[in-house]
Formats: sequence, structure tokens, C-alpha cells
Amino acid sequence: MFLSFKLDTSDRPTEVHQVLSSLATEDMHGFDISDDELAKSHARYMIGGCHAVPHERIFRFGMIRPRSSADLT
Repeated sequence: MFLSFKLDTSDRPTEVHQVLSSLATEDMHGFDISDDELAKSHARYMIGGCHAVPHERIFRFGMIRPRSSADLT
């Protein structure tokens, strides 16, 4: 899962640490990629954040899991 949010704080390092610690207490692992321009650019591209791409189309597909193999026919 990718999560992005903006912090409106005067003490960003402390708040980032608190967010990551809160995730860790729930057995989730978070990474602060704020200073990693390559990772941020890649994430923007993967979620459709590119700008000025002629004729670009974004599609989202959802899959419904069948209850049984008989539901597939």
C-alpha cells in the first residue's frame, strides 16, 4: 500500500517518527521517502500523476473472487 500525506507541523522529524512508530506498533512497516526524488517520481508515475502525456488513459480494474469454480462458467 502506498500512502502519501502532507504534514503541517513545525517539528517534521518528530511527527514523521511518531507516524512511523504508530505503524510499527500495528506490525506495519513504513518508509519516509521525502528526500528520495527517484522514488517519489516513480510513485507519481505509477499512480497516474504524469503531466502532459498526449492521449494517455488511466484504467482501473477490480477483480471479484468467485465463490467456486462453477461461478466462472
